[in-house]
Amino acid sequence: MTAELVETSRLWARTNAAIDPEWVEAIAGHLVKRSHAEPRWSRSRASAIADERVTLYGVPLVAGRPVPYGRIDPEVARDLFIRHGLVEGDWDTRHDFFHANRRLVRQLGELEARARRRDIIVDDETLIDFYDERLPADVVSGAHFDAWWKKARRDDAELLTFTEDLLLSDTADDVSHADYPGSWKQGQISLPLTYQFEPGSDADGVTVHVPIEVLNQVEPVGFDWLVPGLRQDLIIAMVKALPKNVRRHFVPAPDHARAAMAALEASNEPVTAALAAYLSHRGAVPVRGTDFEWERVPDHLKVTFRVERRQPAQGRKGADGHASRFSVKART
Repeated sequence: MTAELVETSRLWARTNAAIDPEWVEAIAGHLVKRSHAEPRWSRSRASAIADERVTLYGVPLVAGRPVPYGRIDPEVARDLFIRHGLVEGDWDTRHDFFHANRRLVRQLGELEARARRRDIIVDDETLIDFYDERLPADVVSGAHFDAWWKKARRDDAELLTFTEDLLLSDTADDVSHADYPGSWKQGQISLPLTYQFEPGSDADGVTVHVPIEVLNQVEPVGFDWLVPGLRQDLIIAMVKALPKNVRRHFVPAPDHARAAMAALEASNEPVTAALAAYLSHRGAVPVRGTDFEWERVPDHLKVTFRVERRQPAQGRKGADGHASRFSVKART
């Protein structure tokens, strides 16, 4: 702040004193201009925020100060809360419905990985519409929601709870949990199965987890038939993996694969032998099990084995406090 300007050969300022910009904002609040940019969701604040810029006659007093966006643009703030906080789950809260919804989404997401599809769960816009229809217009942040939900849940505790009917798209009717089991039964042994839909990765497809304690009891039979949900893709790939002079008798491959699916059942007989016998009977040329060029079958249609062992209780634990384990991978 300068009390006097004197101009001689140059311009001089006299009687100068430092001033805190916050004083100006507080005293001249009716004169300052405020602008806001980059509205975004803040997990730590459980609300939308934006960067505020404050100027007085063009002189910046504040630049880049994060402020709550709900009081500036409630509609946008509400949309960010629903989209990021509720639908994407980027919110730290203890509400039961919230965690139940996240669990159900994860479970159905696992079904997508098993079926190798991305169209089983409805898109985010459907879930945004679900919340938008049920939340009042003035619920623009986590704090606003908490105050409203404290009363609303007394009338209908299931108002915001997802159901499978809501989450499953119309194209999910042909996907069954039974086609993608969570374990592989062999005699009295039950081996856990996991699924990944990550093309190019070592674990892409189905992985059988074999505890080392039962490794010598597991027979290397049946796994080549894969799980029911992926078996048709396997058979199509096998038909396409026949030598060209044989493959030309089984075109189009999907038609022959569907016919084989209806006629064959998984067994301890190698899938190559069973399919070769069926195609020989169906086609005009003999097919042998060795004709299938197995290396041409995509890796996700071959079971991966992961052998796992935990160290004895008295053994040294890893840095995370858990017993260490090792894995051995192999494709069928």
